Amino acid sequence: MLQKMAQTWTLNHVQGDDRLDRQLNIWSNPMIPYVFQRGETISLALDAVAGDPAQVSAIVAQMKAVPAGRTSVPAGASPAASFEIATRAASGDVPAGWSLVIPATASATLSPGSYLADARLTVASGTIITEPVAIRIRDAVTL
Repeated sequence: MLQKMAQTWTLNHVQGDDRLDRQLNIWSNPMIPYVFQRGETISLALDAVAGDPAQVSAIVAQMKAVPAGRTSVPAGASPAASFEIATRAASGDVPAGWSLVIPATASATLSPGSYLADARLTVASGTIITEPVAIRIRDAVTL
């Protein structure tokens, strides 16, 4: 059984020739924002650090805008973007899980500002919703 307490979001962000791998345990401080520029690929990973990821029958992940002056998404807000999701096998110290991607073309349409993203996983025992991850979109100089 997947355990919500053990879920971890890992952000893999490529910048030039350096690969930056940052890991955020969503229970320790879920509101440290990851910063992306408009027009770059937004890539997150949801790791199944406990349980069998094969038990997940469906997964959906979306990102919604947080209005200025607020710390949460208003009820009924429409998604700003949906993540493309691919299953990821375990590799070395990285557990199995899912790669969550918003392509650069979709990222280019996002307005600068704050967003929250989460994922909804369907398992035989019910539904698991991750804690939100904060994302900040900034204008790129090269756009």
